[in-house]
Amino acid sequence: MIDLLYSYGAAMSMDLLSHHGDIKTAAAIFAANPALVDNAGALANAAGNGNEAFVRLMLHYNPDLVKRISVGAKTRALTEFLFQHGMDPNRRNWLGETPLHQFAREGKLDRATIFLDHGADINARDEDICSTPLGSAAKFGKKAMVEFLLRRGAKPNLPDDPTWATPLAWATRRGHQEIVELLNEYEKTGSLPPLPPEPEQSADPITGTWKDERGIVFELKLEGDREVSGMVSPNGGAIKKGTFDSKTGELKLEIDARRQDGKIYDLVIEGKVDKRIATGTFTFRPVEEDITGDFKVVKQ
Repeated sequence: MIDLLYSYGAAMSMDLLSHHGDIKTAAAIFAANPALVDNAGALANAAGNGNEAFVRLMLHYNPDLVKRISVGAKTRALTEFLFQHGMDPNRRNWLGETPLHQFAREGKLDRATIFLDHGADINARDEDICSTPLGSAAKFGKKAMVEFLLRRGAKPNLPDDPTWATPLAWATRRGHQEIVELLNEYEKTGSLPPLPPEPEQSADPITGTWKDERGIVFELKLEGDREVSGMVSPNGGAIKKGTFDSKTGELKLEIDARRQDGKIYDLVIEGKVDKRIATGTFTFRPVEEDITGDFKVVKQ
């Protein structure tokens, strides 16, 4: 169908090209007409879908384009890349919301952490519901995010807060009783519940089941001092070579992975283990272009 439409003169928009990461078509278009690179929406789209090569292509032609977006990319590494090239953590959308407002209402702690570490305004107020990120988290019942923002220094009350738009007002009106109790206690005592103690490192920090919220599962077993065996799913298989360095915490797994098209690809996972959390990157190595991303799995 796509070929048929092309044969009748149809052309894919830059937003679709960036979504699919069609860098070859985009490169030809930009070479013919560099002015078409001036598309901040396409850059944000490419970043949001983890198409790093597409992002790099656009910034090659227009390095300042990154200053017109503020987006949590699909991978942490790509988000860091955008910040390194001048992305503003506080750029607002048409509702006056910052990215931190979005992360707060969606409960995305990892992305909120990255943006706060790069200078996001924790007490910014949007123009839609006149609320801070803390207010957005309270409104949408994200208790873990409410506690996280308070620990990072968010103020539950600002001098010019509308009475109906405070975090406590939102939590009360929406019936989020646990958040109401948390905010009331914080206003009385200025303190939060103690953080749970870090689990002790076991003698064997690898063996076990590791999972993330997207459904990625590592079934790992430490063989001797360094060798790691097991399975990775989905889109994975048996580990053909695995190593773990107990001194540095570095983990590397090589797998023959079967993709959805039935073909076998090399899947390489490289990361670092810190207590019961492993983070890092994965790379599918197909014939034409590598597919990369990042992961964070927790030992169950």
